[in-house]
Amino acid sequence: MSDANGHGVNLLEKLRQLDENENLNTQVFIKSSTGKDIALRVCAMRKTPVSIERTQKKLRRKESLKQVVLADDTKEFNNYIVLITSLPDEIVAEQVLELYQLRWQVEIYFKRLKSIMDFGELPKRRTESVMAWLNGKMMIAILIERVLCQSRSVL
Repeated sequence: MSDANGHGVNLLEKLRQLDENENLNTQVFIKSSTGKDIALRVCAMRKTPVSIERTQKKLRRKESLKQVVLADDTKEFNNYIVLITSLPDEIVAEQVLELYQLRWQVEIYFKRLKSIMDFGELPKRRTESVMAWLNGKMMIAILIERVLCQSRSVL
């Protein structure tokens, strides 16, 4: 990554300068496989203290299990949420980060569907059969979701 002048960007140094509730929104450039500069934006924010502690605990466990020592910079970098986007500047960094959090919730939901509803591999090959199978699975997933929502409201 480089800045508009072609100088390398020290992302961790920029992250260190963030105040607690401040977002980073900086333009960077990367080289494509053809050598052309591609303009991107880096949007970042510091994680909450609780989230930082959880992340650091995971990193310590990873070090222990894999018998490796992570660099201090790597551990520090994990204290931030960092996104690289090509979205226009009209979408401010705060919105980019919020959109990511919403997208992540969708990813988690689909991961849950995939494991609970056995969406890993389609048992059919013909388009019509695949669509019927998926529609049936989605109908069951929606019914399960409704039952869960109703049971939560009763509690």
